[in-house]
Amino acid sequence: MAKVKIMNKKAVVYFQSGGPTAVINSSLCGWLEEALKHDEIGEIYGARYGVLGLIHDDLISLRSLSEEDRKLMRQTPGAVTGSARLKLKDNKDGYYEAIEETVKKHNIGAIFVNGGNDSMDTCAKLGAFFKDKGVSVIGVPKTVDNDLMGMDHCPGFPSACRSVMSDVKAISVDCKAYEKGRVTIVETMGRDAGWIAASTALVDGGLAPDLVYLPEMKFEIDEFLAKVKALFEKQGKVLVVISEGIAVPRNDSKTDSFGHINLEGAASALAAIVEEKLDIRTRSIAFSLLTRADWSNISKTDSDEAYLLGKEACKAYLDGKTAVAPTVQRVSSKPYSIKIETRPTADLANYVKTFPAEWIKEPGKIDEEAYAEYLLPLLEGEMDIAMEKGMPKALKLF
Repeated sequence: MAKVKIMNKKAVVYFQSGGPTAVINSSLCGWLEEALKHDEIGEIYGARYGVLGLIHDDLISLRSLSEEDRKLMRQTPGAVTGSARLKLKDNKDGYYEAIEETVKKHNIGAIFVNGGNDSMDTCAKLGAFFKDKGVSVIGVPKTVDNDLMGMDHCPGFPSACRSVMSDVKAISVDCKAYEKGRVTIVETMGRDAGWIAASTALVDGGLAPDLVYLPEMKFEIDEFLAKVKALFEKQGKVLVVISEGIAVPRNDSKTDSFGHINLEGAASALAAIVEEKLDIRTRSIAFSLLTRADWSNISKTDSDEAYLLGKEACKAYLDGKTAVAPTVQRVSSKPYSIKIETRPTADLANYVKTFPAEWIKEPGKIDEEAYAEYLLPLLEGEMDIAMEKGMPKALKLF
């Protein structure tokens, strides 16, 4: 594992990248509070709007944030330093040179990249670029999709599941209010992996959806319509949850800088097909970014683990490491316990951890017992949320 010699009073910089989560700022807080303990660290920066802050020399000092500010940071969803989606390809775009200029100007000894799959790709590329330049590059994993390889689960995912499960439970209660209702199709995040959608199968009290579809499941429209029709004739109402990435026909082909197709609208497209083919009133609901920005359903376990990864990332730099990231590894589910292992960021980048095939019974159904043992411990604990005028308080840096 490559090491970088730390020079006295080198500055450090942290940037948040990709889609935010409800606990992404807990990682920032853990990193910041660890950095504040060490005299060998000079200025402590946050880069505004992800890697763009390094490219455009747009940094803000985090050293002077008060204890109260840091407490608010932990309960604030979204990315308080701002985020971005930008793929670093090669030196032809001039991004690497611009980043190096910013690093030299501010005497930066370490760059911390807090993000998911694509962000770990950015982290690995920056690590390779700065390998022999005396600058450490450390990853801080996060993603609501839980699709990062190399770790048991990822910060942001448990709180996203709590949010989705709570909302689906509320929708189910509403749907059951009528003797004869409609088909309701709920769309969750999950491009390539269905971890979030699958969590709704664990909703208790007889309020779980009738069918749950993940990208890992075979999806055939005729088979789906037959199941929905049979359920509707029996119950007079049907609740379906789908991941945005299931194979529903759609026309949108817009892509982001990483080549990902915009998948929003799967529920709407599927609802239109149900209405046309079955002549049943159908409602579509897409949670979208609400999944990752829900104040009320932050899991304390999730927040604590995100905080811990931030601390461990800072320690990895102080230990002279580079091109690595701390990861969560499960020791036990009963009782629940974890350990932190530091792994090369290249092991986390550009791979997808899919929902286990052995936990899928058939299209629309999962093994609830197996998934419950894995997921439910991650949902435990309540955050002490500071309130003002009946609303949660938030930290705003700019």
